[in-house]
Amino acid sequence: MDENNTTTGEPVSASTPQDPTTAAPQNALNREDTPDGENGRPPDLFTANQETALPLDSFAAIMTSEDGDDDDSLSGMSASGWAIPWSDLMMTMFVLFAVMLSYNMSERDLKDALLKSETTRVQHLSIPKIDGPVFNYLAPEQILEISRSTVKDANIENIDVIMDTNKAVHVNVRGEMLFDIGKAELREDTKGFLKKMSAILSKIKNEVHIVGHTDSFPIHSEAFPTNWELSTARASKIARFLIEQGSLDPARFTVIGNSMYRPSVPNSTPENKQKNRRVEIIITPDIFNGIPGGEK
Repeated sequence: MDENNTTTGEPVSASTPQDPTTAAPQNALNREDTPDGENGRPPDLFTANQETALPLDSFAAIMTSEDGDDDDSLSGMSASGWAIPWSDLMMTMFVLFAVMLSYNMSERDLKDALLKSETTRVQHLSIPKIDGPVFNYLAPEQILEISRSTVKDANIENIDVIMDTNKAVHVNVRGEMLFDIGKAELREDTKGFLKKMSAILSKIKNEVHIVGHTDSFPIHSEAFPTNWELSTARASKIARFLIEQGSLDPARFTVIGNSMYRPSVPNSTPENKQKNRRVEIIITPDIFNGIPGGEK
């Protein structure tokens, strides 16, 4: 049975095959008019744009291309697909190295700043020829040399610095340099020297003995009934001054008063008596560790 063509008006035979290019629009229109659920498919699967729709033969041609062409296409797609992840990886590594470099430089700058601050703090201390941190141990020969250098810089007479057989350094201050006769008050012109000695003691941890001596002239006063009290009071005065000036641990100190009974020379002349009126600052080889007579 023949029907009229709705677009050209020409009769079309039912047995005549239709051109796919002309039949597709009509089929699309017919499918658009078909209610949902008819023909067994959802209506949105048939609403293709007729201007962009490709014939089935074109898709078949793509799927049936030669094997060599497929490999080239896949290899090209693989290279382009790795480009973005690879660039992301490179950027991540660059950022990581940049952060590590910045951290290293910052840590180095911090160490330099701390070192400079510590150097500046040490330079501000009025300690002649003694810089740096507190030493847990200095050889007796080093302590002897430092003490002699301090005495020399102070330009003060009547001071002897020696080391005995037990490796203890003795700083002997003789005569009326520290005290007036019969008194236990420090003279102002000797406090500068004692401050320098306190600075030396603040750099080491050795135990210190302060020993006071008098000559053979007996004293009888309200403040000092005997030479024992006078020698002990003088040693105590020096120990307190050193501790206060250097913020030293008092437990490191031992104060001794020997009265007139340990003369360095016979008390036969006024000159010898002046030598016997003395105070010794003895830096022992013992390192104070909380217990007197500690490590050596």
